[in-house]
Amino acid sequence: MPTSVLFVRHADVHNPREIIYGRLPRFRLGEAGRKKAEVTAQYLASERIAAFYSSPLLRARETASIIARHHPSVPFYTLSLLSEVKTGYQGESTKRYQERDFSFYLPLKEPDDETIELVFRRMAQALHRIVRRHQGQTVVCVSHADPIIILKTGIAGRDLTIMGIKEPDYPMPASVTRFDFVVPLAGPRITYVDPARRHELKKPEPRAVAGRSGRAFTLRPAVAPDAGAVINTLQVVADEKQHLPHRRIMIPPERLASELGRPEDLTVVAEHASEVVGVLRVRPVSGPATFHRGALTVWLLPDFRADGLGRHLLDYGEEWARTRKLEQLEAEVFVDNERAIGLFDRLAYQREGLIARAHRFEEDKVVSYRDVVRVAKVIAEPPVDTSAIAAPATESAAIPDLGAAEC
Repeated sequence: MPTSVLFVRHADVHNPREIIYGRLPRFRLGEAGRKKAEVTAQYLASERIAAFYSSPLLRARETASIIARHHPSVPFYTLSLLSEVKTGYQGESTKRYQERDFSFYLPLKEPDDETIELVFRRMAQALHRIVRRHQGQTVVCVSHADPIIILKTGIAGRDLTIMGIKEPDYPMPASVTRFDFVVPLAGPRITYVDPARRHELKKPEPRAVAGRSGRAFTLRPAVAPDAGAVINTLQVVADEKQHLPHRRIMIPPERLASELGRPEDLTVVAEHASEVVGVLRVRPVSGPATFHRGALTVWLLPDFRADGLGRHLLDYGEEWARTRKLEQLEAEVFVDNERAIGLFDRLAYQREGLIARAHRFEEDKVVSYRDVVRVAKVIAEPPVDTSAIAAPATESAAIPDLGAAEC
């Protein structure tokens, strides 16, 4: 049996004075936070939880308590090792966050402030003790954003630096960062999900469209059972050796099935007479400064490329991208794919440059290269921060702290 440790970030805090609350007491959840915690509680309701561990801070304990209501007989502990980062910046205005290159860690404000390395050390200590104590079980730990991302970064073997802990999967309120220890003596499989965000995002509706020929098509979000048909469509296009940089589609159907339907990405199938004849994918570009961009790809079976189906798919993808607050869509097209380049031109994509020798192929010991054109379209202006203000906080009853040595 795998051992699973689910690190949940506390939900949104009631903070009307807009201060950096750090380890200060009496910062409870706001109304929005309680709702988000309940969404996460329902997301975790089917898990067989063996124990709950929480940071001693009120906002974490309240989040853990909301989740624990769905598991009434499960033991609940507080654990000091899961607490927020110790920083001398607590009590200052959150306007500090707007300062260029602001960080708790460089420079430290007080001599006894925690460094990134110290935070990782205590979080790793908590993880290792919990894994030893709960072999083959699933445990929920409610902690804080920086401690969770620092733990994830260090366990994944990446640099424990300020830039290293910034990424698209930085824990949002009430999100779940999951460590699954499946193979003995191996590192965990780490996944991230934001149940509240998923709850907010509605799936796009299926759409009936007509091609230039009069043929009827249905565009709809792909789901897990579509994985085989999607791979078959991609393989037909790959076999042409003209439009894809891959000669063989290597993604296993079970892996693709697990990805389909994720609200963070979009995979659309175009069906004609119950057959998948086209596929569109839009995925945010991974990286701390690039997740406002969406990379898109379109595949159409040969008999459906002159019917206007590509335009319908791109329009569908752009509408979805706007709902996900993406600001730019981009694609790479082989330089000799004049039909695709012309379509992007008509849809107001800009040609941003040519990448020479972008793809390398080797067949029968003969090496060849192909150039690509990069196209992009700005679809939205940057978002404006419209944070709300809430009412004063109160403390709630404490839960005994197990302490670092008890776990």
